[in-house]
Parts: sequence; structure tokens; C-alpha cells
Amino acid sequence: MEDKQSLRTCLLGGILATLLACNFPTYEERVSQMLTIEFPIDTLRHYRYVVLIPGAGCNGCITEAENFFVTHACDSSTLFIFTRVSSVKNLWIKMGREKFSLPNVYIDKNSKFYFPEYDKCIYPCLIYLKEGRPERFANLDERMIRVDDK
Repeated sequence: MEDKQSLRTCLLGGILATLLACNFPTYEERVSQMLTIEFPIDTLRHYRYVVLIPGAGCNGCITEAENFFVTHACDSSTLFIFTRVSSVKNLWIKMGREKFSLPNVYIDKNSKFYFPEYDKCIYPCLIYLKEGRPERFANLDERMIRVDDK
């Protein structure tokens, strides 16, 4: 009798876990949702790309993304979002304060674009937009943008 009860409990637990896992949004879905909350669709239509740069995580990757920002900050087809920023002042010192006054640069002071429940949140992300909506996500690689521009 106890074996049947035990089996029933395990089965119900497994079914519940499966149902909950199926309803858990992906990292890409969470970021996409936050983009539409934080930016009107008409604003996003001005951009072809979004570069999401976390303030902490994969050090080498973030440094590469910051270097990409310094080189491409004036590219009006790219929206740069800095999230999980510990010090805005340090960002200004590191990359030049004037770049952060550009209309395509956004500092996410409340870390709305940082989702610690996902491993991907520690890596910079390149988001391709189509008509103002996220179309696909990729690791940030300068060559990807150049290939798509042709």
C-alpha cells in the first residue's frame, strides 16, 4: 500500500515539475519581453541590432563587448544596453562620458535586463531586430554585424 502511495506521489511530482518547466520562459523570451516594456515599438524600429552588455560576468567577453561599444557607439543602427551596472561613473571613466549621452545608449540602472536565473545573463548578447521586434539572439561578434550589413 505504501509503495502505491509512494509511486503516486512520485508521478504527481514528476508531472507537476514537467508542467512548471514547460511554462518557464526562455532567456530570449524574458529579454524580448523587457525590450517591449522598456522601449516603444516605434523606438525599436530605428534599430537593426541591440547589444546587451552586463556589468559583471564573463570578464573577457564583457571587455570585448565594451571595446565594441567604444568603437561603434555612434552607429545609429545599434541600441546599446548596459545592465547590472555597479557604477555609472566607472562606465563613464572607462569608455568616455560623452558616449553615454548618445540616443542609442541606455543604462539599465535597475538591472531590468539582468536575469540571474539564466546562465546566459553573464554574457554580452547581440539581438537582431526586424521591424522593431527581436528576431534572433547571438553571441556578440563584430564579424556577425559586418556580414549582415552586406
